Amino acid sequence: MKRKRSVIAIIFAVVWLLGLFPVAYASEESRENLPRVAENGNLRIEILSPTHDGPHAGTDISFRFKVTDLAGKPQDNLQLTFTATRDYSGQVKKEHNSPHDPIVGPFPFVAAGSPGEYIVIANFWHDGHWQLEVGGASLNGQKLRYTQAVGYDLSDGSGFSWDWLIWPGMFLLVLTIVFVISRKKDQFGVPVEELVIEVKEPVTVGGK
Repeated sequence: MKRKRSVIAIIFAVVWLLGLFPVAYASEESRENLPRVAENGNLRIEILSPTHDGPHAGTDISFRFKVTDLAGKPQDNLQLTFTATRDYSGQVKKEHNSPHDPIVGPFPFVAAGSPGEYIVIANFWHDGHWQLEVGGASLNGQKLRYTQAVGYDLSDGSGFSWDWLIWPGMFLLVLTIVFVISRKKDQFGVPVEELVIEVKEPVTVGGK
């Protein structure tokens, strides 16, 4: 009976944990890691740097773009702008979480000195997954989309995550539940009418 109770407790713990994972990572399903190059009309705009997972928050990040036509010819003197919004990926989505606030930019593209290359310098206030947009008059009101992962600010030690405490804490809670259930003794109720009290006659010695 004790072994059966332990198995039930373990099954309960596994099911409970599996039920939590989709909740904790609900917004991961909508996360996009878009390509570093996008096209609109006769323009092709590519992010040369930084890499997708390279930069950290709290510092100026220099984005270098390469703009060409579809045949590969560099395009100069274009009017383009850069905007970024944080999308809160990795967090449970709530109605009061505004995925488009705050906004970094818009910043204009500045010629980098090489044919078809432009630079935008932006400071990202927070680590996370950011959606980038390139727009402007040269795109006729259209926007090209990219994504950028920004790491935590190395200068303030903000790499600490509550997940480091929450997940181990839940694991310990499950272990505690399993231990308590497996150690619990069986108790069965017995109707009063089934209780039999045996009364013995007193034993007399010497006929007294």
